[in-house]
Amino acid sequence: MNSSVPTPSARSDALFKRGLDRLNADNTMHAEALLREAVAADPRHADAWHQLGVALARQQRHAEGEQAIRRALAVREGGAYRRDLAWTLLWQGRDEAAVEAYLSAVLQGVREARLFNNLGNLLKKRQDLADAEAAYRAAIETDPHYAFAFGNLAVLLAETGRDEDAEACLRRALELDPQAAHAWQCYGGLLERQNRLDEAEAAYARGGRWEAVQSVRRRLAHWDGLEPIDQAALAMIASGAAEQLTPWGLLGIPALTPELHRE
Repeated sequence: MNSSVPTPSARSDALFKRGLDRLNADNTMHAEALLREAVAADPRHADAWHQLGVALARQQRHAEGEQAIRRALAVREGGAYRRDLAWTLLWQGRDEAAVEAYLSAVLQGVREARLFNNLGNLLKKRQDLADAEAAYRAAIETDPHYAFAFGNLAVLLAETGRDEDAEACLRRALELDPQAAHAWQCYGGLLERQNRLDEAEAAYARGGRWEAVQSVRRRLAHWDGLEPIDQAALAMIASGAAEQLTPWGLLGIPALTPELHRE
């Protein structure tokens, strides 16, 4: 045998490493091509199948990514494989299957803040609130600087009537990420429910919730500077960017058209 001719495994490993380099450089299409060559050279190269699935998922081809990762799992079990399988399932809207895949990854030793946070979101969506809270807390324990998990835990705590704990979590989330618009919006909502309107107005403004800012300012009879705030609120409404609206909160805007109000 000519020793200069690479074996299928050696060739597949070389292609896999090149493909992984391209994937890490965010060149997903080139990575896909190299990883397809790798699995063609060695159909039992589990890591190549796994990373091919990741490359496909990053191109929003989640069903194809799922199938590639399942090919990896058919060769060998792996916590990272199950974690990324869950990611492809999540984006396909297959929540229950994603939960099972995430739990399997955890049982196989994967400890990542993002994994626990995503699992918490799925559990909360199905109203499994105790387990969702445990997942968010696991995310925070895994990475105490993961602002997303603090924010999501805060929302859950607020929804279950634990406002003091929710506020502490939101403050921590905002310490970690002062530019987090969604956290400022949630904080504004918490403060408004507690009738702390001056603080709520400031928090809503930091989060860009102009439709809420104008409503709170009118409740406080703060009339100065309302026109640009109203215009920003109307622009959000027209574009569909404003969330959690009620018709009553918009009644004070003089420039509100009947068409926008109807929508």
